Amino acid sequence: MLFLLLSGGAAASAPAKRTLKLKRIKAERFMLCTHGPAHALIPGKAARIGSYDVKLAVEPKGARFTWHRAAEPPAGDQPSRSKRSGSKGSKFLPARKDRITLKLGTRKPVRSVHVFRDDLGTWHHMNPDALAVTVAGRTHLLFDADYDGTWLEPGVDWLALDGARHAVLCTKGMVVADQRWDEFRVEQGSLILTAEDLAAPLDDGDREAYRFLNYVRLYYGLPPALIEIPRSRKCALHAKWCAANKRLAHGETPGTPGFTKEGDEAGHASLVARGRSWTDALFDFFDTPLHGYDLCAPFFTRTALAWHEGFLAVWHKEEDDFRFDGPAWKRPAVFPPHGSDRIPLTWQTERPDPRRGDTSVRWGYPIRIYLQKTFRTYPITLKDLQVTLTPLAGGDPVPVQIEPQSDLFYVLPRVALKPRTAYLLRASWNERNKGPVSLRSTFTTGTKHGQSRSDLEH
Repeated sequence: MLFLLLSGGAAASAPAKRTLKLKRIKAERFMLCTHGPAHALIPGKAARIGSYDVKLAVEPKGARFTWHRAAEPPAGDQPSRSKRSGSKGSKFLPARKDRITLKLGTRKPVRSVHVFRDDLGTWHHMNPDALAVTVAGRTHLLFDADYDGTWLEPGVDWLALDGARHAVLCTKGMVVADQRWDEFRVEQGSLILTAEDLAAPLDDGDREAYRFLNYVRLYYGLPPALIEIPRSRKCALHAKWCAANKRLAHGETPGTPGFTKEGDEAGHASLVARGRSWTDALFDFFDTPLHGYDLCAPFFTRTALAWHEGFLAVWHKEEDDFRFDGPAWKRPAVFPPHGSDRIPLTWQTERPDPRRGDTSVRWGYPIRIYLQKTFRTYPITLKDLQVTLTPLAGGDPVPVQIEPQSDLFYVLPRVALKPRTAYLLRASWNERNKGPVSLRSTFTTGTKHGQSRSDLEH
């Protein structure tokens, strides 16, 4: 299905060896990996962190963390010189606090561990040791997520934006901004890799739009998308047709200025938006339920796009040679992701409009819950769903419209959300052959409305 918003190729260059300078830092932010393995501390159960076993005990006045050196440290984690010095310890955190940096050991190397409690009361741990590298003008962080002294291990280690709350799992051939990294290694403080400049054939505006698309996705812990140049050129033809005819449409009319068969093909395969800038146009997609379906999904790992004189086209139709191949996720995926911040208060309109009710007032920011692909053969129905959205601090539930689809369902708040407010989403349903499924997730709003400027825009 194709949607329309109502609001204001050449071959890629051959991959080349590249060396990027790295800076070792201690990350200050406490992060979650959106779709990676949970780094949770379960009360009473030891968690292996580097060469230490760490336990959490929840007490009436707070939380106590105890640790001792494990019998066999993993490769890459050097034991302290004296097993009697720093081999065990404990730390108490008063209940009013929700984060602490543990120092495991007293002699070099001392293992630092960020531990924090999320809005649902779950404790998580992460390695603050990171490598900072600048790509496309933004600082990216590489995390040794499993504390083994190595970085960039596919499916294990993390990639994140500096200042974000979420990370993504590293992959082989992963996309970073407008580059694709492969065959990488860290050597003497430098990152040596084979890097392909994916956006080299694009115009400057298209390159910046592509970078910003991946910036927003990475900020929310979603894997950046690989761009395809031949389809992007077709998108450019359609964006130019829209500008020449001052018309926002999917199909092109033969005989009109700028008509091409390739542009017409791209128009029917693309999301199309008009905006004062490509950031405005992209947020038209991110901030609406139907148009945001692909761009906010964990599986959206391939794209083609073009921006021209106020019109943006983003290819989203899967074809035999254009498939989304994002990593599988074992649990329902929520957007906005759990723990996210600066979420817009409202959205405005799109066509077709999924809302049922009074659309003359602003509705709250749409929530999407993505299910496993197996659901495509048997859609979940309303009778299976129970959903509530409430302020985390307490209060009346927000009235919502629930809109189930074959592989996801939308939760559409019927009223504007409150600024700088944390919300708790609860959902439950029955899954065939598995029985009841439930989830809880939180997000915090910013101060701005969707589909135009965003709190994320710099």
